[in-house]
Amino acid sequence: MPSLTRIAALIAFSALALSLNGQAAPSSPLSTCSGPISELLSCKYPLKAFGGRVLPRILPNTVPYEKRVMRLTGGLLRLNTTAREPNTGTYSLEWNWMDNEKNLKKTANDVGNFVITAAGQLTFTSMGGTVYKGTLKGGQVAVTGVPLVTDNFSGRAALTFSGK
Repeated sequence: MPSLTRIAALIAFSALALSLNGQAAPSSPLSTCSGPISELLSCKYPLKAFGGRVLPRILPNTVPYEKRVMRLTGGLLRLNTTAREPNTGTYSLEWNWMDNEKNLKKTANDVGNFVITAAGQLTFTSMGGTVYKGTLKGGQVAVTGVPLVTDNFSGRAALTFSGK
């Protein structure tokens, strides 16, 4: 009968082998993500709502000198990680809007690092040092405090992303 030390070593080796085969740890909410190679994982979530309201959405005007109407039309949240460390990685968050007056499509983004718990609680830290929170549950990511900036809006926003 094998000793407890040997059993523990076999369990650890099996977990490492699964990780090396591109399988994220079962405790990670990102375990269903895939990538170009099995070691790299990437999740994509299209932007679906602003402030709890489905897109497209006319943005509130927070810039006093800007009178044009802007409409938030979409975006994408990407979470990039590895099978070895699926609970931490990099992110890119993109949002698209339309200048109704000039009929122009515009895009902006935020990038940085994220940490996620097994319960799906996300913490984003942008390259500029801004920190905001989110929750991943059932293929939907709700993010609050996003530093959203467009031609006529500047502020912290609540965004909802869904799907892959």
